[in-house]
Amino acid sequence: MDILATARERIGRGTYLKTDPTWESWERARVVNLARTIAALECGTDVRACLTSAAVLWDLPIWQFPTTVDILIGRKGWRKSVDLPTTSGLKNPGTEQLRRHGYAVEESDHAHVSDVPTLSLMRLALDISLQWHPRDALVTVDSILRRLAEPNRADRGGSDARAATVRAELSERLEAMGPQRGTRKARAVIAAASPWSESPGESVTRWVALALGLPEPVCQHEFTRSDGRHFYLDLFWELFKFGIEFDGLVKYRGEHGADVVVAEKVRDDEIRRSGISLVHLDSATARSTSALKSTLRGALPEAAWRQAQPRSGLWTPDLAGWRTGR
Repeated sequence: MDILATARERIGRGTYLKTDPTWESWERARVVNLARTIAALECGTDVRACLTSAAVLWDLPIWQFPTTVDILIGRKGWRKSVDLPTTSGLKNPGTEQLRRHGYAVEESDHAHVSDVPTLSLMRLALDISLQWHPRDALVTVDSILRRLAEPNRADRGGSDARAATVRAELSERLEAMGPQRGTRKARAVIAAASPWSESPGESVTRWVALALGLPEPVCQHEFTRSDGRHFYLDLFWELFKFGIEFDGLVKYRGEHGADVVVAEKVRDDEIRRSGISLVHLDSATARSTSALKSTLRGALPEAAWRQAQPRSGLWTPDLAGWRTGR
């Protein structure tokens, strides 16, 4: 396998990876995780990538840098985690570990990605919903639902019906697994998952809003401009006439960056003239729970907060202080 080679960076015992100095931190983290997963799987039989490793293998978005290699050993039991060398080039690096899990899965949930053994997307959605922080889980489960439902803006009704079918199957399978730790959280994540979320930032903002008990926003709300062209707001609350747009640095780069800024200003002015309040967020804001709380507190009317009740399964202690906007 070309990705494994004796080269610049040691990623495990006797395992080295050729790296590229042009890689960004997130890209390096994912490539290192993939290389470590392949190496771990080659050391045993009847083993599969699960959880973080499976998400990276399926090329799904994850909210945290992938610092754990998760391997399903196919039999009950628990083995001590193994610490791994810290990946170079990461901001605020933490402990990196190889974790071996022993829970049972049906053979029908076995899958392969590029000949690497892993789990099906349906089973991965269940495992992530059960085991991850609800914020992190919603980011990845949104993407899984998008992959399975294949939403089409030209057929919103049909797309929503397909998504509802997937959610119903996930819920049915979750209940069939019986009582276990994380079931309430998993129910909430599956119910909140949307195939229309097009970025992790959208998913995280929805998690904050829903966890705090606000009404569910519409993802990719269609807005028709005066010239007949269509535009889609990333998140929109019809009741409050309030929308959120997520900005990536990529669209402002290059020789046409200034044109993009001007076009965005013209579009935003028209949206605001229609009576819609609009806020632009970036990834830095999305990564700060307190900043997201503050943005929503300042943008939505007090009546919305008086009626809000935190949603069980999605609310976590890091959202405390929401009534006062702290």
